[in-house]
Amino acid sequence: MIPEEFIKVPEVPSGAFEIPVMPLRDLVVFPSMVIPLFVGRSFSIRAIEEALKGNRLIFLVLQKDKNIEVPTKEDLHTVGTIAHIIRSAPIEENRLKLLVQGIKRAKLVDYRQNEDFFTAVVEPVEEEEVDPESLSKEIRAYIRSVKEQLDIAVSLGKQIIPDLLMLIKDLEDPGKIADLTASILEIKATEAQKVLETFDPIERLKLVHQLLQSEVGLLEVQSKIRGVAREKIEKEQREYFLRQQLKAILE
Repeated sequence: MIPEEFIKVPEVPSGAFEIPVMPLRDLVVFPSMVIPLFVGRSFSIRAIEEALKGNRLIFLVLQKDKNIEVPTKEDLHTVGTIAHIIRSAPIEENRLKLLVQGIKRAKLVDYRQNEDFFTAVVEPVEEEEVDPESLSKEIRAYIRSVKEQLDIAVSLGKQIIPDLLMLIKDLEDPGKIADLTASILEIKATEAQKVLETFDPIERLKLVHQLLQSEVGLLEVQSKIRGVAREKIEKEQREYFLRQQLKAILE
């Protein structure tokens, strides 16, 4: 069981502040997203250790090139996510498994080396709360369409945690719906980064809706291919069975 003080999300400062940073090779973490991370680079492990000494906050930011072992500021994207370390556990020598929750977008202002780990000066991106009653018919239609498309994706075989699906369905905030939906899409890291860098919640919802439609379209094609293959196999099995029956009769 995770201690309550580890689950409680700490408050993020409103202005620019310095925080331990962990570059990610090929993954984007969104606000509200809860995800396990496996960590092996020594400077990332040290950054985690420093974060655990304080408020358990860490800045997660995507590398432009996943093959760079020790990235500089120029090797990192300029927008990442302030995250809360819920749990940290060693899994083998010099490797950790984390459970983190994204909290808030932030802009990378500066990137500094502190002995054997890195810190970042980040500026949190404040997102205004959206009143569901003030949403236009168009945006409400986008929200409904996203929820319907998720149901279709599940019916076509996409695996989504039921509790997460229910959470998205209960939401009416376009920005939060966009972030949580983006977190379960099978998209490239560069596409996910584009979603993260879209600060306007309405524009972000439209972008995620487009990405979701593309994934559902792909799932539909895959389903048709499986259906054709299944029909072919069933036909061959029936023909084989009939041949065996005929052979038995003739004998």
